[in-house]
Amino acid sequence: WKRTINVFYNWRAGTAERAEDLGPALQGLEADRLLVLKRSPRGDGTAFSGVTSRQAPDFALYYYDEREKRVRRLAQKNIRDNFSFDPSGRRIAFTRWHTGAHADVVADIYMVDVRTGHERALTTNMRALEPVFVGPDALGFIKQDGLISNFFRLSLAEGAVPEKLSNFSTEYHFADLSASPDGTAVLAAFVRPQDRSQGILILDLATRAVAEIPQPAICRFPLLAPHGGREVLFTSEEDGVLNVHRLDLATGVKTAVTRQADSILVTDWRDERRAIGIRQFAGEKTEAFSLDPYRQPQSFPAELQPYYRKWRESEPGTRMVIDDREVPGQFGGAFRALSTLRLLGFSPNLALIKNRPALGLVGLAADMPGGHMLAVDVLSDLGTDGRFNGGASYVNRTTRFDVAARVGYHDVTTFAFYGKDDLYEGVLSARTELSVSRSSDRHYGTHRVHVGAQAQRSEVQSPPAERPVEASPASSALAPGYQLGSVFADYRFTEVQPYASFPLEGTGASVSYQYDMSLAGREYSSHTLWFRAYRLQPFSRGRVSLFASAELARQSGALPAQARLGMTRYSSRNSVFDYSRQIYVRGGQGYVAGNRLFTGTTELQLPALRLLEPLLFVDASRVWEGETSATGSGTTLLAAGVALRMPPVLGSSLELGFAKPLSGISPHGWQFYLTVHRILPFQ
Repeated sequence: WKRTINVFYNWRAGTAERAEDLGPALQGLEADRLLVLKRSPRGDGTAFSGVTSRQAPDFALYYYDEREKRVRRLAQKNIRDNFSFDPSGRRIAFTRWHTGAHADVVADIYMVDVRTGHERALTTNMRALEPVFVGPDALGFIKQDGLISNFFRLSLAEGAVPEKLSNFSTEYHFADLSASPDGTAVLAAFVRPQDRSQGILILDLATRAVAEIPQPAICRFPLLAPHGGREVLFTSEEDGVLNVHRLDLATGVKTAVTRQADSILVTDWRDERRAIGIRQFAGEKTEAFSLDPYRQPQSFPAELQPYYRKWRESEPGTRMVIDDREVPGQFGGAFRALSTLRLLGFSPNLALIKNRPALGLVGLAADMPGGHMLAVDVLSDLGTDGRFNGGASYVNRTTRFDVAARVGYHDVTTFAFYGKDDLYEGVLSARTELSVSRSSDRHYGTHRVHVGAQAQRSEVQSPPAERPVEASPASSALAPGYQLGSVFADYRFTEVQPYASFPLEGTGASVSYQYDMSLAGREYSSHTLWFRAYRLQPFSRGRVSLFASAELARQSGALPAQARLGMTRYSSRNSVFDYSRQIYVRGGQGYVAGNRLFTGTTELQLPALRLLEPLLFVDASRVWEGETSATGSGTTLLAAGVALRMPPVLGSSLELGFAKPLSGISPHGWQFYLTVHRILPFQ
C-alpha cells in the first residue's frame, strides 16, 4: 500500500506544472503560515492574516506598506477567517474567535483603522463570520445558528441592527465571502451536507435572490472579475488537488487556470491581469504570489497503470465498539455525561516526603466531553515510619462556575525552621473552590476569580524535644499542631502570548485574601493579603528578554509559627517540579518570619539558544515584623548571579547557576545552586 500510494502521488506531481512557476513571489509578505491576502483598494499595500513566526504562533492581521517597505500588526488573537477592505482602503473588517459570555467559543466582527490601528467591535456574541464590505458604510456577513447559516447586512451607523437577508432553515454552510465590484451582490462558497452538494452561491442584495452554481468539488474564494466582466475566479479541489479555475457566468464554460499538484489558494482579484494568493510547495512554508487569471496551464500527460489507483478503494468503515459490542456510529436518546465516565489510566507520580524521594500513582477518570474529572493519587517513600500520602480530587466544568473539591493527607516540610533542621508535619485537609474566567477579546488575556474554603488539621512530627533547638530564625515560638478553617478569594489577570519553546511575552497580576481561624485547640485568627505581579518583555525580536516580578504580603492576627510569612514550605501534594530551597533569594541563606513580606527578582534572559536559556539575575527579599525589619534595621536579603535554565517541563524548568549574596544575615562568596523554577509565577 505504501508503494502504491507513493507511486500515485509522484506520478501526479510529475505530470503537473510546478507551483513555483505559476507566478512571481510577492516581496515583503514573508510569514510561516499565510491564511488570506487582500490588496488595498488604494494600491499602496497588502493586508494578510496568518502567523509570521512559529515561535510565536499568533493568528493575527498584518498590513504591508509598500511605500515604507515594512509590516505592521493591525490586530491579534485568533483571526483566522476572511477579512475585507472598505472601498477607501482605510478600514478592514475581520472576524475574531474568542470565549463568549457562557464560556463557549464564538466569533464576532471587528473593524480596525489601517492608519492608526484603532479597533472597535461591531457585534457581540453573535457567531458572526466572513465580513465583507458592500459599500462604504455597510457590511455583509454570515451568522451561524447551530448548523444553520444565513446572510445578514449591517449598517455601520451608530445603533444599527443587523438585517437578515436570507431565511434558510436546513443545514447550509458558507465561506470565503466576496462582493461584486459595484457592491450589489455577494459571492460565497457553499456546502449543503443533506444532499452532498457544493459550489458557488451568488446573493443579489437588492432582490435577495439566490443563485447556485454547483461544482464537482469543494470551492474556495469565488471572486468576481474586477473589470466588469461576468467571470468568476475560484479555487477548486477537483481530483483531490487544489487548482484555480475561471467560470464564465453567461455561458457556463469553466476554464482551468492552473494544473499543479501542490497547494495553492487565490484570495483576491483586484486587477484584470493580476490575482494574488498563497502557495505551499516546500514543507510547511507558505509563500505569497501573483497569478495571471488568463494564463494557459501546462500539461505533461503520462499514463498510470490502473494498479496504482487501487489504494483509493481501501477505505475503512465507520464502526464503534461499546461494552464489547459493535454498534452503528449513532447515539439515540438523551445524553448523560456521567454515564460515560471512564477510567483513562494511571500515571506515575514523583515527589518528596521529608526530603526523601517518594513514588506513587495518579489515576484519572473523566466523562467523554471532559465536564467531570476525578483523580485519585497515592504516594509513599516506603520508609518504616512513613505514612501513605494521597487523596482524591473532583472537578466539574459543566456549569458557569468551575467547581473543584479535594480531600487528602500529605506531609509538609518547612525548611530551616529549627535553625539548620527542617520541620515536618502531617496535614489532613479538605478543600472546595469555585472559579470563573473571562477571556480578553483583543489579547491573550484571561481574568479569573477563585473563591473557596478549606479545613486543615496538622500533626507535628518533629517536635523540638527530639532534637536540639538552635536559635530559630523562624520564630521564638515553638511549632504547634493546629486545626484551622480558612476562607479565601483570589483574582488573577494573565496575558501570555503564544510560544513554542520559551514565553515570548507575558504579563500577570493578582490580588489574594485569606482568613484563618481555629476549629479546635489554640486560638488563632488572622487575615493575609497578597499582591503579585510580573512582566516578561522581549527585545531584539525575542533574542533577549527582560523578566521582572514582585510580591508584597501582609498578615495581621495570630497564626501557627510555621504558617507565617517568610517560611519556605513544600507539600508532598506538589510535584517534585515545585521543590526549591531558594524560593525568595537564589543562593541566599537564613529565611525569617514576619507579618510583612516583599520579594522581587529581575532577570536578563537570552533565549536565543532555544534549548538552553542563559540568564543574569538579581533577587531581593525583605521581611518585617510590625514596623521593623525582622532581619535587622535596614537589612535586605540581596543576591545576584548567573544561571542556565533547561527546557520547561509541565510549566517548570530546572535551573542551575552561581549566586553571590550582596547583603543579608551571613554574606558569603559565590555559591553553586540547583533549583526548579516556574517559568512564570502564576497562570
